[in-house]
Amino acid sequence: MDGARRFGLDAWRALAILLVLAGHASFWFLPLTRELDVWYSLAFLGVELFFVLSGFLIGGILIGEFRSGSFRLRQFWTRRWLRTLPNYFLFLGVNIILYRAMFGAWPQFGLFLVFLQNFAWPHPPLFSEAWSLSIEELFYLIAPLATLALVRLVRGRGSVLGWLLAAIALVTAIRIGYVLWRDPLWDSGVRKIALLRLDTDWYESTKLELEVLFPRLIDGGILLIDDFGDWEGSQKATVEYFENNKVRLLLNKVDRAGRICLKV
Repeated sequence: MDGARRFGLDAWRALAILLVLAGHASFWFLPLTRELDVWYSLAFLGVELFFVLSGFLIGGILIGEFRSGSFRLRQFWTRRWLRTLPNYFLFLGVNIILYRAMFGAWPQFGLFLVFLQNFAWPHPPLFSEAWSLSIEELFYLIAPLATLALVRLVRGRGSVLGWLLAAIALVTAIRIGYVLWRDPLWDSGVRKIALLRLDTDWYESTKLELEVLFPRLIDGGILLIDDFGDWEGSQKATVEYFENNKVRLLLNKVDRAGRICLKV
């Protein structure tokens, strides 16, 4: 692919950005509507659109460079990682410092350093926005290696593109089989798992947050539990904390997952 910018792709990028912003700002639409699932789904669509654009662009680069004989693996990785790693590690550091300041302990962040925090398991609460970037970085790592291996293995045995499409079909079939077998939650158990692209719990994290932060919440303050409707562990930790501390609060449904109430 040539290095010239394409208006159509830039327009799709802009649309994806607007969809993500609208989805993450869905809480501000509460005065207008209580159907926040519709707004939040825009973020889902925006991220998936980013993945499609990335696959199209990176795939085009790989195919073009292999056809011209100009592909250099180290150069490819250097270009990709210089675009993403500096900002990623900057915000990872900010999240680690904020976690330390809020909870008085250091979070476990070793897997974040090698983008394996959601490789085949649910993404931890720390820096939750990083799930998509870990998928992207693994794609940067695996895609050129897979293409390079196919080019060397399938010479004279069909087209490389045909074998790549077969590999994509195989991965898709494995993902469908896993979903039919395990029946996990879509967002946390499939969509944000790098290896698939498991139903999670979040009991310990929700329990810790309530124990540390709820006593600091002033009377009349707003308590928002984001994952109550999605994860059984979050529900269990919340109910246990309220019962053990004799907290009498009425949780109101914000959307599919979120619950909100006033501390009295």
